[in-house]
Amino acid sequence: MKTKRTGFAFLKRLLIGGHYRASVALHAARSKVWHGALKLLDLGHVCNVCDHRSLRFDSDEWHLYSICPVCQCQVRHRLFWAAVNMVPAVHLEKILQDKRVLHFSPYYHVSRKLRKIASLYTTADYLAGAYDFGNIELDLDISNMPEIASGSYDALLAFDVLEHVKDHFKALDEIHRVLAPGGYCILIVPQQDHLEKTMEDPSITDPRIREKLYGRADHLRMYGLDFKEMIEQRGFEVTVIDETFFTTDTLRKHILFPLVLSDNPIATNYRKVYFGRKTDM
Repeated sequence: MKTKRTGFAFLKRLLIGGHYRASVALHAARSKVWHGALKLLDLGHVCNVCDHRSLRFDSDEWHLYSICPVCQCQVRHRLFWAAVNMVPAVHLEKILQDKRVLHFSPYYHVSRKLRKIASLYTTADYLAGAYDFGNIELDLDISNMPEIASGSYDALLAFDVLEHVKDHFKALDEIHRVLAPGGYCILIVPQQDHLEKTMEDPSITDPRIREKLYGRADHLRMYGLDFKEMIEQRGFEVTVIDETFFTTDTLRKHILFPLVLSDNPIATNYRKVYFGRKTDM
C-alpha cells in the first residue's frame, strides 16, 4: 500500500536534496580554488595526461605516490605522453598526428587524446579473458590479426600487453606486417630492474609461481634489457626513451619516474618506452 506524500515529507526531501547539491557545489569550488593556488605557486605534481595537479598521487602495491588520483594514469602512460610531446625524434607530430593508429588495451584518457589527433584511431584488445575496458572496437589477438590487411596502420601502441601473449615473437611479426613502411610500433613491457635476459619458462603453468616470478598470475614472462634486440630482430629500428631524456624537475613534476623506488625484487622501477620504426625489410 502506497503512503500518501505529505507536504512535510516532500519539503524535507527537497531540503536534503538542496543541502547535498550545495555541498557538492561547495566541494567543487574549494577544489578549484585549491588547484588554482597550487598552480599559481607552482606546487605539487601535475599529471601531464589529464592536467590534474596534486600534492600527492595515489599508490599501489608496486609504487608509492605514482598514480594520478583523477585519471589513474601511471608512470608508463605519463612517460609515453612526455616522450611524444618533448622528444623531437619521436614527437607526436611526426609519428601520430594525422596518422592511422591501432591502439591495444588503451587507457581512456590517453585514448581520448590520441583520437583527437589521429586521422583514423582504432582500439583493440583480446577479449577472451578479463580485459574488456568497455571502450574496445576490435576483438583482436595481437599475435594473429588476419582481419587487418598488411600496411593498414601508421602506428600501433601496446602498453603492458606482450607479457600476456603466448607467442610474443609472432606478435612482433604481426605488428610489423600491419604497419605501413616507416610506421611505428610503440611498446612498453614490465622489466625487472637490471635484468639482462628475458625470463620465460612455458612449462610453468601454476598461477602462484607465475605471480612470484613474473609479477602477475597471467604474465607469461619477465622481460629484460634484451627486449630492444627482440624488436630489432623483427625488422624495426628502435629508439628507447626513459627517464634520462628529461630534467630532474620534469621527472618530479610529472612523476615520470617513481618518487620512491620499490624494494620488490621484480618491480619495474625503470620504465622504458620502445619506439620501433618499420624498416624496408
